[in-house]
Amino acid sequence: MRKRASSILVILSIMAVFTLAQSPAVISPALNSLAQFYSGIPYSTVLLLSTSISLAAIPCSTLAGAVAGKKISYRALTIAAMLCVLLGGILPFWVMDSFAAVLICRLMLGIGVGIASPLSSALIMRLLPQEKQAVWQGICSAVMNICGVLYQSVSGVICTFDVRYTWLVYGIVLLPLALVLLFLPEPDKENAAAKKAEKAKPQKTRLSAETFWTCVGFGVLFLLTAPLLLNISSILVREGLGTAATAGTILSAYSIGGMAAGFCFGKVFRLLQKKFIPVSLILQTLGLALAAFSGNTALLALGTVIVGVTIHWIWPACIMEFSTLPSSEGTLASGLFISCMHLGNFLATPMIGAIAALGNDSPRLPVIAGCIGTAAVSALWMMLLHRKEQKRLSANT
Repeated sequence: MRKRASSILVILSIMAVFTLAQSPAVISPALNSLAQFYSGIPYSTVLLLSTSISLAAIPCSTLAGAVAGKKISYRALTIAAMLCVLLGGILPFWVMDSFAAVLICRLMLGIGVGIASPLSSALIMRLLPQEKQAVWQGICSAVMNICGVLYQSVSGVICTFDVRYTWLVYGIVLLPLALVLLFLPEPDKENAAAKKAEKAKPQKTRLSAETFWTCVGFGVLFLLTAPLLLNISSILVREGLGTAATAGTILSAYSIGGMAAGFCFGKVFRLLQKKFIPVSLILQTLGLALAAFSGNTALLALGTVIVGVTIHWIWPACIMEFSTLPSSEGTLASGLFISCMHLGNFLATPMIGAIAALGNDSPRLPVIAGCIGTAAVSALWMMLLHRKEQKRLSANT
């Protein structure tokens, strides 16, 4: 009974790390109010309060993945990430009159998110039995999406009173911080034998070409999916299909799709096994096609939900592939994977601008381009997976 209670507390402490991933979304409902507060600053510059997070997270994710458990303990990195998010999130309440100071705080928050992102999945791989990893990767992914909805719902209400109070929402991070401080064990202690074996044959950690492609492929996939989420409001309003409120409802459905994907990931992953990623890629392309080419709000919403489900299936499925790698290599792969995802998210806005610069500013065109690109990336990814499986079969015969 005591051992079971201990394992539950460890799982809760791992979930606490996943709650940081959506923390940048706290200010999303308040961006318009922030633009009014900083009325003397161009709107594109104000948007840096949101987009700079990904820019700061990119190098930190890779670096954290490279040093975690080797030069710096998992616990120390996790606590540092929590403190960066807490301080970077809540300090703007007191320095809001200085845009530069607020931007520095947002960069600090981005550093925390970058550090925490590869650690969350790595902790599952290092602390939980392999047979339970798929289930908890999915559940923690669902928890991450629930937190995104919670953060935005709370801040959306609070910013209607005073936009300055939005920053206080980051006080929520005190609860995950307490869980980590009290209950998160150091994975290296759990894997002392493995660590000793690795030290006996020291070598530079390098990622295979297949692992590198998985990281880059998902980053490109994230880049090609982002225009749908960024432009859905413009598509609905310009084409007379709905309002900003309709867009909010559809985007909430995207998050709900992500939650549903997380909760059923373990069962579907075990059912499809090697076919899981190919099936998810096909569904991802179909979902984007529905959203890109339909002139109907219901079909647009359905496509967005499918995309929400599949992107949150592919994400943990890739992480599960890393669980078969040696400890140091798996954590490094997780770090690179998250860095590629943040880079894809950051490059989405320039990509949309570049497409508009070609002479057609239709908000639907970047979504169509994303759909075509996703089809190409999916085909290439499935070819590489097929080649990998063929190599494995020939090696066993």
